[in-house]
Amino acid sequence: MKGLKHLLIFALLNFCAVSLFAQENAEVTKALTEGIAKYEKLVKEQPDSAGVHNVLATYYLYSKDFQKSFDTFQKAIKLSPENYTYYNNTAVVLFQANKLEEAKAYATKALSLNPLYSPAYSLIGSAYMKQNNLLVAKAYFEKALSLNSNDADARVELAKISYQEAKNYYQEAQIINPKTKSEEMDKLFK
Repeated sequence: MKGLKHLLIFALLNFCAVSLFAQENAEVTKALTEGIAKYEKLVKEQPDSAGVHNVLATYYLYSKDFQKSFDTFQKAIKLSPENYTYYNNTAVVLFQANKLEEAKAYATKALSLNPLYSPAYSLIGSAYMKQNNLLVAKAYFEKALSLNSNDADARVELAKISYQEAKNYYQEAQIINPKTKSEEMDKLFK
């Protein structure tokens, strides 16, 4: 069992490295292909291991095989239905596949299991942003940030929302009074 934990930790570290350098190149493709083959074999050897299914599903996600990723995360959830990260991981797959309502539902399920899990708030915020519902998105990103003040992604998304809000205010000001001009704002919003 100890060996499996080390293997899972190594695989997760591998994912981080792969995701950081995820480009369409031969090295990444090779790493993904090898990881998938390795974990497909492990799933056959350990079909009742939710953790192994989770790792394989993550490899499928990074290889952009969303259906296999979704199906494999579903197996992990079936094996470990109280693991909130598996629900959030499924939400990531659905978000990447542009199935935003389903993504929000899975992230919400993750929050029902752990209301302090900030990545789920960020994911829901991202879904609302994609739907151009900035007000609701902002609330979710602020909640994520309140739970994890080091959440750089939530900060970036809040900056994007603030930028859009500022642009909207400036455009509204110009509609109200067409003489309203600011060179600084004109440069910023070009």
